[in-house]
Amino acid sequence: MAAGSTASPSQGVCCLFCDWEGHTEASCKFKENAVKAQKAKTADRRQERRGGKKKAQNAQEASVDVEASANVAEYAGKASVAQSASDRSSWLSSLAAANWNTDTGATSHMTPHRHWFASYSPHIIPVRLANDTIIYTAGMGSVM
Repeated sequence: MAAGSTASPSQGVCCLFCDWEGHTEASCKFKENAVKAQKAKTADRRQERRGGKKKAQNAQEASVDVEASANVAEYAGKASVAQSASDRSSWLSSLAAANWNTDTGATSHMTPHRHWFASYSPHIIPVRLANDTIIYTAGMGSVM
């Protein structure tokens, strides 16, 4: 860097994990939190296979997942969410809500229709919308 330059060394650097500027993937706190959360989940799954867990521990695990992943969010691109109850009920009664529009390039899909799922498990994941609002998933599974 030239003498007298006002640019910081991290300016122009973009993290490949979270797409935020100012740091690299190696120093990304979002990645660090995601790795910790995934390691905890893996350890819990191993423990479940070996001896099971109590329901109280499962409830505690769900709250820990939310805390651990609060800084890591899936990015939903141009997705939006109906903010008011009347907007939601109006949309849910529309023809568009009854159809499944697939995006073969998408990593994940969202639907308000729990009854469409053939398999389902509670799973809380933060999802960042295009307007930077964060919403949380209720679960994940396979649709019919």
